[in-house]
Amino acid sequence: QTEAEARSAAAATAADAAACAAELRALEGLVAADGPRRGAGAALSVPDGLEEAAAAALEDAAREPLAADGDAAGAGWHVLPPFDPPPRLPAGAVPLAEPIGAPPALARRLALTGLVPPEAAPRLWRHLGPGQALVTPDGALWRWDGLRRRPGGAAAAEAEALRRAARLEPCREAARRAGQRAQDARAAEADAARCLR
Repeated sequence: QTEAEARSAAAATAADAAACAAELRALEGLVAADGPRRGAGAALSVPDGLEEAAAAALEDAAREPLAADGDAAGAGWHVLPPFDPPPRLPAGAVPLAEPIGAPPALARRLALTGLVPPEAAPRLWRHLGPGQALVTPDGALWRWDGLRRRPGGAAAAEAEALRRAARLEPCREAARRAGQRAQDARAAEADAARCLR
């Protein structure tokens, strides 16, 4: 590698590292503005494209804390035994507990919430049992008690916060790797310059 090639590679990797670092700073600022993610929602592992569904299913209860084991008097989400037998959702509804990773305290809530395509929800709504709900990937909600919410609103804001929080660690890792590549390219540039002396 010539000195010019090494210099060009170092400049390109430095620019990439700077862009990754700027993206990370911006994302960290947005996540900080979302507020602390201490509630149950912070413990969710939500696949891309289901953030709105998760936010609609949990509504504002996603910000409630996970109660400490053995603290029956504490506020927040508590672990209860699974339903026996588990309630059946209407045919065609996938329990939200299947695609979403969640702490055990949310198992009942997610087992009672069915993920459905938007066109199926109105037809399945009347078949919901007590405590059950349907959500669509875009965040619409149909509850057993007659409540219907359209996508958007508070659920959309919570979904965006989930999306940003999920991107934070991969973005940190990408910035770390880009910084390492830039450092390696600077070392290669210095080596190329030394070889020409």
